[in-house]
Amino acid sequence: MTISHAPRAGHHVVVVGAGGNIGSHLVPHLARLPDITRLTLVDPDRYVAHNLQNQAITVAAVGRSKVHVQATLARRINPGISVRAIAERVEDTPLGRLRGDVILACLDSRRSRQHVNEIAWHLGVPWIDAGVLREGMMARIDLYVPSLATPCLECRWDAPDYDALEQQYLCGTETVAIAGDTPSALGALAAAMQALECQQLLASTNAAGALAAGDQIVLAAAHHRHLRTAHRRNPHCRLADHSVWNVEPIELAPGDRTLGSLVDAVESRLETGTTFSLAIAGKHFVRKVLCPGCGGLQRLLRLSRTTAATGAACPQCRRPMVVTGFGVTEVLPASALGAPDRARLLRAIGLRDGEIVTVLTDSGRRHFELLLAPVSARAVAATPTAALQETA
Repeated sequence: MTISHAPRAGHHVVVVGAGGNIGSHLVPHLARLPDITRLTLVDPDRYVAHNLQNQAITVAAVGRSKVHVQATLARRINPGISVRAIAERVEDTPLGRLRGDVILACLDSRRSRQHVNEIAWHLGVPWIDAGVLREGMMARIDLYVPSLATPCLECRWDAPDYDALEQQYLCGTETVAIAGDTPSALGALAAAMQALECQQLLASTNAAGALAAGDQIVLAAAHHRHLRTAHRRNPHCRLADHSVWNVEPIELAPGDRTLGSLVDAVESRLETGTTFSLAIAGKHFVRKVLCPGCGGLQRLLRLSRTTAATGAACPQCRRPMVVTGFGVTEVLPASALGAPDRARLLRAIGLRDGEIVTVLTDSGRRHFELLLAPVSARAVAATPTAALQETA
């Protein structure tokens, strides 16, 4: 399947892993492409001294947030570009903030790539994955274009890939290596391949030899060889539903951003009397925490990706409270929310601007994106020269 969509000026590109061995070389390329007017950069890390060996930075960057360093560089190259710098893990970022014309992934783990793959399919956004392998000096890119018929990342995974999900690789490599083991030039090669493919994708040229959805290109620099591989849709893929979400906006007034106001807004979109539950893809709701010291329970409502301690202290013995499996739920039935829960502020629960809320009913699912940022802030985000810097 080839790529075909209407060309338009002023493209928005999302870079996940924007500050690493590949990403630090990629961002300057993107800032120089004339059709890109917006960048969203996502990376939770700060530069450390050994990054000087294989990433495109100077000594002045050491100790600073990677996305803020790269955002500053992009604006220096192109003062007319709008940059949003998100200094957190992609797994924690609201899905709506990752919607662009294309997602470029420069990541160091299968788990993170798996998450980006799901994001891309939910949002219907093409994505280009890049990686390097020191052995053979290999750089690769993979192109994925979400649809029911096209292959996703997991369509070509087998048991060993899932077994290795928790293994992390250094600087986008796919081999265990010491820090700085991946040459800077290899990351630059992968970044150049990714930037050029991004340019072709955004131009919608469909030129002879252009990559199709599911294609992979590997350049083995040590042997001066290249390989192109095509993958097909796997009917047994774990991501069984390859459909793209239809996301509807829900905008709440600044003075009424409580869970109750969200529930009321959802009810207004459904048929009268419909019962429903709320869910957030990839996250769960913590409903209560336990004190391991005195056994005390504390009820709360908080959105989380982990079952780590929430930071709450036991009111009796002041020990940190912990989350147990019994205190976690993936769905939140609207009918079970009492007055105290409905009065909770969305930000106190952990629901942020751009979060996509899935509403489950007996007849199916609907998806709503929370629009909580002031209208002026959203307008600024689309205006050149703006740089919105965010932290986790």
